Amino acid sequence: VEFLLTPAAFQPLHESVAKLDAEIAKATKTPELKGQVEEVERLGTGLTVLGEVVGGLSSGDATQKAKILEDISEVFSKLNRVRATVQGRRKELLGHETRAEFTSQFKLFAQSIDSALALADSPEKVDEQLGKLSVQLEELESRFSDVDEFAGELAQRREELFDAFARRRQVLVDERQRKAANLFGAAERVLQGIARRAASFTTDDELNAYFASDPTAQKLKQFIAQLIELKDPVKSDELDSRLKTAKQEALRSLRDKKDLFEGGTAVVRFGPHRFNVNTQPLEATVL
Repeated sequence: VEFLLTPAAFQPLHESVAKLDAEIAKATKTPELKGQVEEVERLGTGLTVLGEVVGGLSSGDATQKAKILEDISEVFSKLNRVRATVQGRRKELLGHETRAEFTSQFKLFAQSIDSALALADSPEKVDEQLGKLSVQLEELESRFSDVDEFAGELAQRREELFDAFARRRQVLVDERQRKAANLFGAAERVLQGIARRAASFTTDDELNAYFASDPTAQKLKQFIAQLIELKDPVKSDELDSRLKTAKQEALRSLRDKKDLFEGGTAVVRFGPHRFNVNTQPLEATVL
């Protein structure tokens, strides 16, 4: 009690509080305030214990105890002001740092959207890139959604993200459908030429060799493969079926010619009888 009544007893505490106040004013980043926050709590705990000890003394002059408690209260008052200062300063710096971090993250995310749109050259890749960006956006929302001003920007960015990728996907789908339609039209013309050419062969070997190695038939197979790459199995299956059908019809027609005709297509054989085939167009005559 005698020591605590001396003017020098609380001087180190007043100096520590003043030092903390000066250090808090110089802080420019939230990590720099970590030590000050811990020191404020340490001093507060010590003053609380000291006040409990002095208040619990059962002997001694009550006036002296009151004087000591007043001194403790004075230090506590200054410490509470410092505590409020460090909390306010920490909140201010944290707001600046959070805003700066959000701005940089937001700019990076916007650049990621542009890059993803450039990489998305097919509807499947559009869905893949959109999934990746959605995860990034959810991470940003989990970190910054508590700030009202950031929540609005994030919600707006989410709408823009889905709208941009929906438009990109529709453009790619339309482009793919146009390519598939053009390929299918070209394949139909090639298929017509194949059918005409197949009708001119006189042996099965020639016909089979034509479908196996002729550039025109191989070109049609390339069209079928390209349609599969364009994710249009309906058209590719139809062309493949029509190509097989053309070959089967050509073989059947060739067998019919062998069974019905003799010496090419000029004479029809019917048992022991032979009939010449007239291929001239019919003309009507009035008598």
